[in-house]
Amino acid sequence: DGAPNGGEAAADTDPLNPASVFRIERFFDETEFYTVQFTSSVNRVYTLQGTSDPADPGSWQASGPLRKPGPGGLMSIKEENRGARRFDRVLVELPP
Repeated sequence: DGAPNGGEAAADTDPLNPASVFRIERFFDETEFYTVQFTSSVNRVYTLQGTSDPADPGSWQASGPLRKPGPGGLMSIKEENRGARRFDRVLVELPP
């Protein structure tokens, strides 16, 4: 499906299925909060990270719950809307 096999293994997706890829599905920008939605795996934990400078690898900070277990299917993580320009990503890890 074009995604590297290492990334597929980390995200617990199927490298032989083009529809099985990890990606942010929806983003809701609300007044006080914003919400990121993505397809999760029960075999992974997820942390929303944010930065104002994505070119600086050391600037990414957790901006929601740490290592939130995936329920399988669509998952949402909500973060306080700070009003400043931010870039977000979802860190996918094996459970501790």
